[in-house]
Amino acid sequence: MIGSPEMHGLPDDADLTFLVGKTLNQVGVGRNDVGLYFDGPKTSIMIEATSAVENGSEVTASDNSFVIAPAMFPLIGRTVTDISWNRSGMVRLTFDDGAVLVIEDDSPHYESYQIVHGDLRITV
Repeated sequence: MIGSPEMHGLPDDADLTFLVGKTLNQVGVGRNDVGLYFDGPKTSIMIEATSAVENGSEVTASDNSFVIAPAMFPLIGRTVTDISWNRSGMVRLTFDDGAVLVIEDDSPHYESYQIVHGDLRITV
């Protein structure tokens, strides 16, 4: 597992480039989280924090899974073309249609998201 015991921010050696080229196959909605499931070996992001979808001039941002998940549905079948992140824990995924998903690390005390790729697990 990668991540600090305090569970905030990304480690300096984080590399999320494995998400480029991945196609989003499924968006799962839970009471307090949204799961994004990509093609490839066990590649997913579980979001339990504030995230936003920017699609053209429309922006939907929320920490409520029932509010943000519907904005993610149009991303199903889309491929990640670019990714950026910073040490504070913000991750920004750009998709092939120009839509952008931004995931924030908004809690210093609780997990904000987990990224899984094969045996790699990054908890922020």
